[in-house]
Amino acid sequence: MKNKQKLTAAELSESLASDPVYQGKLVAQNQRAAEVEAASAPLLADLAAVGFSVNSVDELRAHSPIPSPAAQVLLRWLGRLSIPALQDAIVRDLAYVEEPFDVRPLLVLFEQTASDSLRWAIANTLAELRPLDAREWVISTLNNREYGRAREMLPLALARIAPSNVANTVLLKHLDEMPGHVALGLAESGGLVEADVISRRALSEKGWIRKELERAARKIRKRVK
Repeated sequence: MKNKQKLTAAELSESLASDPVYQGKLVAQNQRAAEVEAASAPLLADLAAVGFSVNSVDELRAHSPIPSPAAQVLLRWLGRLSIPALQDAIVRDLAYVEEPFDVRPLLVLFEQTASDSLRWAIANTLAELRPLDAREWVISTLNNREYGRAREMLPLALARIAPSNVANTVLLKHLDEMPGHVALGLAESGGLVEADVISRRALSEKGWIRKELERAARKIRKRVK
């Protein structure tokens, strides 16, 4: 059999057409796309009714900031849907809402879903929204190691919604577990003590984590001097 790098486009197409593994993946992919399209149709209709005619939920972000009527549509449908990819798109849209809203549906979904990538998206949206009334939930969830890497954006969320003395105490407890993401939070809430701690930690790290720790320490020192 020829090396794939040497196959012509026609030969590669013929090869894939006879590959049962590839065809199985293609069928599954098409089925998922059809499911998302069918499930999102009534949601898109509701968005059109409040003035946002878009072809997909992802497309809504191009119209940011998203006003409250569209946000309420998204929140209403978030609890009705069960497809993680579609829920993920809604969660990411909610990060662009212009007015504060009740984030409890996001917190409930974080706890109920089995998708770590969806949980990660929720944590990221919370960091963007900065909901002060979610502070205790963020602390409790950040401390729950059962959620693993899905918590990676919660340090930044906490730094943005809690007093610095509260945020820094909690974040330093997680420095060993998620140093790079804790650095993201400390860059916004840390003081000189925290800058010294993460500078020392950077000496034992490599790659992006070391760079993030060093960047955070510089940002803190520039901010507080």
